[in-house]
Amino acid sequence: MKEAVSSGLRRDELSKEVRDSMVADLSVDLPKLAERLRSQLAGRTIPWADERRGLKTLLLAETPLFHFQANDLKTVLKEGGILQRVQGKEVCVFAQSNPANAT
Repeated sequence: MKEAVSSGLRRDELSKEVRDSMVADLSVDLPKLAERLRSQLAGRTIPWADERRGLKTLLLAETPLFHFQANDLKTVLKEGGILQRVQGKEVCVFAQSNPANAT
């Protein structure tokens, strides 16, 4: 269904106002999603685009993320140092979280 919605948003029959309104209603907060992923996946390395076990596939199936935001999420992950190219493939490297030092 998400792919059909994302595809439908590209159709010329929709006015710009309707399209913008739908995108705004369906969009998730990408920086917040990236931060949640950083904490939940700490210490793991996950391929981005693998059809069976990639992060993109997981997020499309298990979160409110729509296809039309996938490239924007990639940008957020790259800027956050998470999405990297390793041996020619895009992977998400989530650093191990460090507990705060008690003083």
